Amino acid sequence: MTQSPAVILTCQFTLPNKKSFSTYIDYMTREKALEEKERRTPDEEQELQRIKNALEDFYIPEGETFSESKTDKEFSETSNEAQSLMGNGINFDKLEEQDFTKYLSYMTRHYALEQKKELTQSEQKEYQRLNQAIKKYQTEPHKKASGNLPGVFSISSDEVKGSDLKEIKQIFQKGQQKGSIIYQDVVSHDNSYLEKMGLYDPKTDTLDEEGLKAAGRKMMETLFEKEQLNETGYWMATIHRNTKHIHIHFAVVEKENTRKPYIEIENGVSYIVPKGKRRQATLDAMKTNYVHELERFSYEKNRMIGMEKRNLLTRKSDLRNTLTKVVKEPARYDRHAMNLLTEVYKTLPDKRSEWNYGNENRTKLSPYTREKLDELTKYVLTKEPEYQEYIQISKALKKEAKSLYGESKRESKDAEKNALFDLKKRTGNAILTELKRQDSQIKPLIESVNQMQSIYNERSFRTLKQLPTNEYKYSYQEFVKRRKQFQQRVVTQRSLRQLNRTINAHEEKYHASKAYEEQQRRIQMEQERQ
Repeated sequence: MTQSPAVILTCQFTLPNKKSFSTYIDYMTREKALEEKERRTPDEEQELQRIKNALEDFYIPEGETFSESKTDKEFSETSNEAQSLMGNGINFDKLEEQDFTKYLSYMTRHYALEQKKELTQSEQKEYQRLNQAIKKYQTEPHKKASGNLPGVFSISSDEVKGSDLKEIKQIFQKGQQKGSIIYQDVVSHDNSYLEKMGLYDPKTDTLDEEGLKAAGRKMMETLFEKEQLNETGYWMATIHRNTKHIHIHFAVVEKENTRKPYIEIENGVSYIVPKGKRRQATLDAMKTNYVHELERFSYEKNRMIGMEKRNLLTRKSDLRNTLTKVVKEPARYDRHAMNLLTEVYKTLPDKRSEWNYGNENRTKLSPYTREKLDELTKYVLTKEPEYQEYIQISKALKKEAKSLYGESKRESKDAEKNALFDLKKRTGNAILTELKRQDSQIKPLIESVNQMQSIYNERSFRTLKQLPTNEYKYSYQEFVKRRKQFQQRVVTQRSLRQLNRTINAHEEKYHASKAYEEQQRRIQMEQERQ
């Protein structure tokens, strides 16, 4: 079995009634002839006025409908869906199954019956049914359709409101009154093709209507250019999703008929009818340009998504570096921050090699120490605008990942949590690195104090006080004071200045790495050009 094409274009047109259109053309021809006369007799003036009055109220009902599509049996299912849409017309309210094209037909048929002086019994019943149908259309759909109609767009707007329907109806009615042909075109899609293009997600039933509208607009531009309808043509369309394949149904009419007329003889009677059939080259170009625009939109969408994501990632990285600067500034550390920093320092493991933030299941830090370290970084950063922006970007990345890959129950795939953990890890490790350095400077002092304590224990207090000052630097009172100072871990403003220098070193290393990567990228691009 032949694989169904990604896009199928099904086309048909409806001619005006032959007899009515011929009469209308006669009126138009006679009107033009009388208007071009330099002098008209009184009888001719009366005739011209009668013609104008007749044309003003002249109604041309629909005639025969002709198909312009060559249906392949292999694609019968999709084609049948398209033909069904054409038969039912444009559906403006899918939930209530209101049919705008039928509404137009009801109105025009209603008008035709009103023009008749006498109605047969069957026509009277038809007239009553039409009144009921029109009343239903005029009350129900318009109450609900005050806002944008879902999936509906036109030559003038990508969003059609319920309040626009009256004007659209008048355009189609007036066009039909003047003998214009009504074209109906249906574009049918293979849903897997739309999925491949990134325009449809069958899991969430999410459709990028913007892409379909852009392609549909391009197709109509092609039609109007090829068939010279730019001055007189009007079109509207609606996206249908209540069938197996996603469709777009277009309706096209001319405000004034410009199609070339020709003579058609039926049962020995000659009629003037407008040429309805469009050239095959036009139909081919319509489909080709539709597909090209759809694929161009898909490419641009993916490119913009990639660019937007890269911009977000770059901005996130910049914000992270900015926030890392914030935690190093001594001015940010009030009494509460100093207490938290001291609490972290006091509860670190004995081995400095184990002072690493790391992942929760791999770090040697106690849960309490990690909790206090996280509390410290959040306390210092939470009032910063950059921190709030970092949070928002993290949420945006999570939303973007969800739209591309769906919802994931794995925490490792949570972009927002990963971004926040990355920030905590980097700022936490920067603080721990400085605390390592501080500890390495304090320990020798503690050992010196311990040594003095052992000397004191070996000698009496009097002997210790009489020791030469050049051999023992501190008096007993100073010794006790410094001993208390170094018996526990503390954090001072000096520590913060050291922390400042350490994080600066981290930042310089980061920028050097980025500069090296940029240089390598430029070298690679230069080699590719050669």
